Amino acid sequence: MTYVKDRDEASKLLEELKDLINRAFAYYVSHGKLGNDLLELRKKVGLAEVYNSLPKTKCKECDEPSCYVFAIKLMSGEKELYGCNQLRLPQYADKPATLSRMAQQIRL
Repeated sequence: MTYVKDRDEASKLLEELKDLINRAFAYYVSHGKLGNDLLELRKKVGLAEVYNSLPKTKCKECDEPSCYVFAIKLMSGEKELYGCNQLRLPQYADKPATLSRMAQQIRL
């Protein structure tokens, strides 16, 4: 049994894996070895916590299909916090600080 459909999908997955490894190595070169405190902090911040701290307006202004996808990309470092335009609105003034603290975790 295999989870990869075909050769093209396998090639794409391998390219994504290579990119992730390269980003991890670049992080290591620029920041040095990760401290246990950062690793523990990263474990405590989950996707649900990040998602629940977003405005969840489903506006798609960030060019993502949903706030959940934006949260995933925010955690992986593919998106920046202010990629969510809604966070600039006055009614969400308290959210950027909370999200910023979460985003200071290890972002490869």
